[in-house]
Formats: sequence, structure tokens, C-alpha cells
Amino acid sequence: MSAEQNKAVVRRFHELFDQGDIDGIEALLDPNCIAHRAGSPPLSRDAFKQLGMMFAAAFTEGKSTLEDMVAENDMVCYRGTWSATHRADFNGIPATGKRVTIEFIVMDRFANGKIIENWEQADMLGLMQQLGIIPAPQAG
Repeated sequence: MSAEQNKAVVRRFHELFDQGDIDGIEALLDPNCIAHRAGSPPLSRDAFKQLGMMFAAAFTEGKSTLEDMVAENDMVCYRGTWSATHRADFNGIPATGKRVTIEFIVMDRFANGKIIENWEQADMLGLMQQLGIIPAPQAG
């Protein structure tokens, strides 16, 4: 697959995520896909899917904005934001109805047109601040 085709898979991944179509996303993941998240062991494809389902169940009206996408060989790196509304329980946090925006940076590695490895750094502290769980810093 070309770098441009891999970039198209990334865009499709986020379109499906915004639609809450986690099963559709699964078709873009290699069966041996491994996802890396700070603070946790590597996630299998099934565990990665469960993480996506948790977000899709708790946050609605999702909108991904992808920026600065760079691709070379079997890698695609990009940054973006995801905005959604907190409509249901999320990790024990009751729905707040708040609209949140999470910044993220991702690097995906591809094999045979599918994502086989994924690294993501997302601003989860910012999410907790937006939900009111952790106080946001005060202007000085």
C-alpha cells in the first residue's frame, strides 16, 4: 500500500469513530494489531476495540479534526482533536452533558493496508479538567 492509501485508512478510521461504528473500525485493524497507550500495557485488537466502545458509549456527536498528517513507507503520523458530548457514564464519571475537546498525536504502522500497530498520546488530563473531575489551572 502507498503512503497515500495508508493516510486514507487513517481518515476512514476517524470517520467511522465519529459515527460510533466500532465494528467498522475493526475491519481496518490487522488481527494482530497492538495499541500502545501511556500508563497501560499494550492492548490487543480486542482490548483496543473495547476501549473504543467505552468512548463511543459515553461520548456522542463526535467530530475528529485531523491535522499535519505525514506518511512515509508503512507509517502515518498525525495530530488532531476530537470533540464530543459526554452523555453517559465514563469510567465511573456520570454524564455531565459537557462538550469536550481532546488533543491527540498518533503514529500508526501499516501491514497489508491495515493498522498493525498504533501509538497514541491523548490529553486525558485536559479531558478530566473539562469534565470537572480535576481542577483546571488558574490564570496567574
